[in-house]
Amino acid sequence: MGTLAGKFEIWNIDPNNEAPTIKQVFDAHPGSQEGVSQILRLENPSPMIMGEKSSEGYQFLVSTAADKPEILIWRLQVNPQATQTISMKVHIQIKTSFTEGIKYVVQTSPTQLVGVNFEKKLMFYDFVDKTAQMEKEEMERMTAEFAFLVSEAFKEADADRNGWLDLDECKPMCESLIRSFGESLTEEQKEILLEKMFDWLDTDNSGKVTFFEFKVALMRAYIKRSLPEELLLD
Repeated sequence: MGTLAGKFEIWNIDPNNEAPTIKQVFDAHPGSQEGVSQILRLENPSPMIMGEKSSEGYQFLVSTAADKPEILIWRLQVNPQATQTISMKVHIQIKTSFTEGIKYVVQTSPTQLVGVNFEKKLMFYDFVDKTAQMEKEEMERMTAEFAFLVSEAFKEADADRNGWLDLDECKPMCESLIRSFGESLTEEQKEILLEKMFDWLDTDNSGKVTFFEFKVALMRAYIKRSLPEELLLD
């Protein structure tokens, strides 16, 4: 429970005893005059909150004070048999941009907390892997650029502007891909591979490659970073 002056009191409530007893007191928010405004137990917090160390046997609490613009995440270890706290330490301190205290905090997901001040302003705090996020954003950017190149390549190949490609229109692009296989291919092998590539693009076997077929095939190859096995020569 929270008390005035920003302290925590941890009580041992035993139904067999007549009165509960205070086990420990923590000065959670030193200097607070208004006292603790909320204590929240996090449910299924993400590894980005728990940290790299093993968190088995630990609980994570969030506390705020009514006159302190900070959110504290506590790492709490409890002995289940003795129902007594072993350790309770500040795990993460979030310096919010609020100029006054915090009324309460809501956990909206395993990776997000929302702080609310007394003026009903919201602040969102996300716990994400910055490196993974940057890699994801870079992949999305590169994929978008490749999608644009695919669209431009289709427009260039569609010489008669009828909205689909025949074998002759696909041939220059396919030959460019074939050259990447190396100079060891014979003319007969190149012709076979050209037909295989057209069949790969023409997924409905209509003899026409629509923009949708063209884009899906090339985007899948780009994401997988490889051409499909059906293009391999026997």
